[in-house]
Amino acid sequence: MEKRLFTSESVTEGHPDKICDAISDAILDALMEKDPMSRVACETAITTGMVLVMGEITTNAYIDMQQVVRETIKEIGYDNGDYGFDAHTCAVLTAIDEQSADIALGVNKALEAKEHKMSEEELDAIGAGDQGMMFGYACDETNEFMPYPISLAHKLTRQLTQVRKDGLLNYLRPDGKSQVTVEYDEAGIPHRLDAVVLSTQHDPDVTQEQIHEDAMKSSPRVMVPEVSSIGVLIDEIYQKNILMLTPDEREMLLETLQGSSEMPTFFVVTNTERIDGAGVIFYPEFMDNMGELLGNDFFILPSSIHEMLVLPDDGQVDAEMLRDMVKEVNATQVAPAERLTNDVYHFDTKDHVFEKADRFTERQKEKEAQAAKTEKAGKEQPDQKPKTKKHDMEL
Repeated sequence: MEKRLFTSESVTEGHPDKICDAISDAILDALMEKDPMSRVACETAITTGMVLVMGEITTNAYIDMQQVVRETIKEIGYDNGDYGFDAHTCAVLTAIDEQSADIALGVNKALEAKEHKMSEEELDAIGAGDQGMMFGYACDETNEFMPYPISLAHKLTRQLTQVRKDGLLNYLRPDGKSQVTVEYDEAGIPHRLDAVVLSTQHDPDVTQEQIHEDAMKSSPRVMVPEVSSIGVLIDEIYQKNILMLTPDEREMLLETLQGSSEMPTFFVVTNTERIDGAGVIFYPEFMDNMGELLGNDFFILPSSIHEMLVLPDDGQVDAEMLRDMVKEVNATQVAPAERLTNDVYHFDTKDHVFEKADRFTERQKEKEAQAAKTEKAGKEQPDQKPKTKKHDMEL
């Protein structure tokens, strides 16, 4: 089967490219706020210790460009000389001219208006001073209609910035980058994650091991786990009409809800945001806590990247039936990019073993066979009275 790897990357707001974009946008916003008719063609370039703002601007507004630049850099997080860039001490140079007469000629009044081909009302007397071309595409791999790799890369860098600004990992610095590689199958559907790279600027005395450890500890604080019965979830969907169902569909959902008392006791495991919530099962001690909550071993059904289904193991569950159910749901209800796997997993609370349900079944059979063998060996061994040893004694 032919496979294709697709890689996308994203950078945090502290990356030089993003800093330049943020400064140019901040200048535009400040001018438009005071003079909505401002014409702004502003570009920014930066290097260590220096910012250069250049371009052509025509406006009736006045802004303190130095302050706008420094406040933008400070908001990003560069407020310390140790970071290699400091909003308080960096040089800010400006090279701004008025909009050129040639460009203004088209902007002040459109050619069509000058030739009286269209009325002033139709054109609003506005022309174009410059022309460009932009292309792109949308796809159905994600809810934001972006390819799966870039969607994941953006989420990683946004979260990296969030934990830094919230102070959860206060040794992080503004610059960072993520890179995600996804393997696509021959049908062009995301199949698996091939590689994830996350790099970040940080204090010099922090080790990679500490970053890994803190990331695992902080995850439950950032994306808090949530466990609820599937009946409660269905009830919420019905009451709030989250899926915007038709009256007939709502009636079918109500019948499902009324019959939920006869359904197996499934629990939905996700996070409070209910986005990318399946990962909570890998939080430290989550499995043990879930077992304590249920008072039993349990099966795990990968519903999608957003949630997992948990079913207590009462000894009567058919793992093959669960696997068939997962396959059916994945094929008919889950978007290709949000599928995890068709496998079913099991957690043994006594032995603290997380494994595929098939392997759990095999292990149970091995245990039963060993127990039977031990019992049989005990029955076949005759009872033997301990022999008394005679000692010759000389008087």
